[in-house]
Amino acid sequence: MNPSKANSSHNDRTLMRIINFSSRWNYKNIYIINLFGLISKSPLQLSKSNDPIGENNDLITLKSLEFWRENNNCDLWLGWGDKGQLNGRDLKVLKLIKNFSNLKSNENNYSKRVLSLGLSKKGNPRHPLYMPNKSFLRRFDL
Repeated sequence: MNPSKANSSHNDRTLMRIINFSSRWNYKNIYIINLFGLISKSPLQLSKSNDPIGENNDLITLKSLEFWRENNNCDLWLGWGDKGQLNGRDLKVLKLIKNFSNLKSNENNYSKRVLSLGLSKKGNPRHPLYMPNKSFLRRFDL
């Protein structure tokens, strides 16, 4: 839920987990976006913020979904866990994803799929940090 300072040259535990899964499944590139743009050390800081989404995060999310929609060789994984429900952010982003999924140009069913590592008890896409190594991607129904 709370974005870190991890990037292409400095990994954190979540990014390392995603890289390991990606490598195992033969992905060549990954691009990660967060529901919230505010970088913080704890979810509590994020929940106390007046603007946890941040000024550019909506635009970054839209551009990323547009890229996914236009590219047939691009999968969309979700993995924010239950804390993504803060301020209804998960539902807003899911609505955007559904709209872009409906517009996705390729008629190949596989390329239209939205994926996750499974669902939490509350029905949210499971966070990769807490998933076992043997986990696999599965369809996430919008």
